[in-house]
Amino acid sequence: MEKYHFSIQLNPRYSAAIHHFKCDKPKRVVLMIHGAVENGRIFYSNSGKGLAPFLCNSDSDVFVIDLPGRGESQPHSSSKLIHSQSDFVIRDFPKLITEIRKHVGSNMPWHGVGHSWGGVLWIASLVRHPVPEIKSLVFFGVKRRIAIRSIKKWWMVDFYWKFVGKFISRFYGYVPARKWKLGSDDEPIIFSNQTMLWVDEKPWVDPEDGFDYLANIANVQLPPVLSMTGYADKILGNPNDVADFISEIGIKDKQLLILGTKQGNHLDYDHINILTKPVAKDDGYRFALDWITKHDK
Repeated sequence: MEKYHFSIQLNPRYSAAIHHFKCDKPKRVVLMIHGAVENGRIFYSNSGKGLAPFLCNSDSDVFVIDLPGRGESQPHSSSKLIHSQSDFVIRDFPKLITEIRKHVGSNMPWHGVGHSWGGVLWIASLVRHPVPEIKSLVFFGVKRRIAIRSIKKWWMVDFYWKFVGKFISRFYGYVPARKWKLGSDDEPIIFSNQTMLWVDEKPWVDPEDGFDYLANIANVQLPPVLSMTGYADKILGNPNDVADFISEIGIKDKQLLILGTKQGNHLDYDHINILTKPVAKDDGYRFALDWITKHDK
């Protein structure tokens, strides 16, 4: 396995860093999109652990995206960086696909992986820009709306993330997630505000051009989806909200797995350790690889 990264200039204002885990004889391509207020490091560590190295060691060419403003993408999030969710879905995604095609062999199956909000970005992007190479999707803790009600949800989401986070973001001009412990990476303010709209509202409409995602899903053939979440993920990837999302997008070939000790897994996983715990290689990683190889053809 060899790891290197390259940059894709998406427009004059910003670029995206792509971390490529390259194997000698790849059988497939796997493209990974991280979630809100984080970066691509959710999928790998510098010591060679994580889902990206695991899949690379299983004959996959893996590409991990740092969304603009995050990770090693340039420039980093600040009040000067203008980047929205609409920018990514409408304009950035097709450019990323075009550039990544230049780095892989032809006639190989592709698969997509998303953590948390990354899965929502996957579906929204594919509804607008179908990618015929992509044969399946694997999601970890992916929901669109947070419909559950609890004191913990009110504190974490309604009060701290939405109320306090929005106030702080207006003051700084971006989301200083690392400084204020709102997440593992900072985020452009417009991107964050648009995310909150989709979390709250039942209609799934693009705030820039009014495109209705739910109305247009029937017009495209989305890939099969394996959606996993943890038994201990009570808020950000609550099993009910995860189930609602895969029901909402109407995919027939789908599977929902809730990973916990009662299901024979090593842990009652939460929103982060479902990808970061070493034992995850025997649980979520293994299920992801089985799903991907099953849908290679």
